[in-house]
Amino acid sequence: MASYIEAGTYSLGAADVHRLSSDFCKADLAVSYMVMEHVADDVGFLRKISEFTKPNGTVIVAVPGRRDCWTIEDETVGHLRRYDRCDLEEVMRTAGLHDIDVRSVAVPTANLLLGVGGWLIKHSGEMAKVGQSQREQTETSGIREIPWKTTFPSWARLILNHYALWPLFVIQRLFYKTGYGVTMMGIGKVRP
Repeated sequence: MASYIEAGTYSLGAADVHRLSSDFCKADLAVSYMVMEHVADDVGFLRKISEFTKPNGTVIVAVPGRRDCWTIEDETVGHLRRYDRCDLEEVMRTAGLHDIDVRSVAVPTANLLLGVGGWLIKHSGEMAKVGQSQREQTETSGIREIPWKTTFPSWARLILNHYALWPLFVIQRLFYKTGYGVTMMGIGKVRP
């Protein structure tokens, strides 16, 4: 990656897309990972991202999946919604993207651990966030230390690593085209 940066062919920017100036450079790839569910106008959010993506560029968005899987975690991190597969496809299409591919990811692992995650949240300091505003919850949603959910002892790397989890990565491919994912990932192209 360093060679791309040195050559000026790659740069990484982190900013609020609504505060970028209209002359901000356009990117080949825009990624929004677990953000759109916090934004009131999800279609407007994707349209704005698309404005800063080159024609035929790619937009990737990941969101919490399955409306029927609303949990205490959604209540503590400021989510406004979860997306069924058809919901995410429709938002992306309405925002003007094309060649859309929505996948269920982390199935079945995340599905099996959803209840465990809720239990861990209920038995942590996270429950105090239920009374906070949606903005306060959102601002702290990526800054959580919940043992065995977001933080792990170093020895856990013996189990939680790419090699040990490889069979699960293979199995999840069987579920890509289903609506089972508690995480959905959408990939779309910006119109020329």
